[in-house]
Amino acid sequence: MQEEAAARGYVFDRSKLGVIERVPGIAATEGQLAYEWQHLLRKLAARNPPLAERWRDEPPACHPLFVVGPGPIAPWSGDDRGPLLGTRWPGPIQGQPKD
Repeated sequence: MQEEAAARGYVFDRSKLGVIERVPGIAATEGQLAYEWQHLLRKLAARNPPLAERWRDEPPACHPLFVVGPGPIAPWSGDDRGPLLGTRWPGPIQGQPKD
């Protein structure tokens, strides 16, 4: 956190951080990652079409804290899932080990 704050030009008091520990990964599904990626691309298309076009064919990447496995969109995503329900990203997810 401190490194990111410094990179952004913020002053951050590292002494306010507690002990740094490893934590277990957070389970996520390929369907949820694909859903979130498509949601982001739709927002980008409206707000910054050139950036949306740049990222359109890229596979989604997620933070290493997430452990992505097979599965559909999470039930808590709501009922506006439309055609993405149960979809999976067609290729490997960046940052994830390949089976």
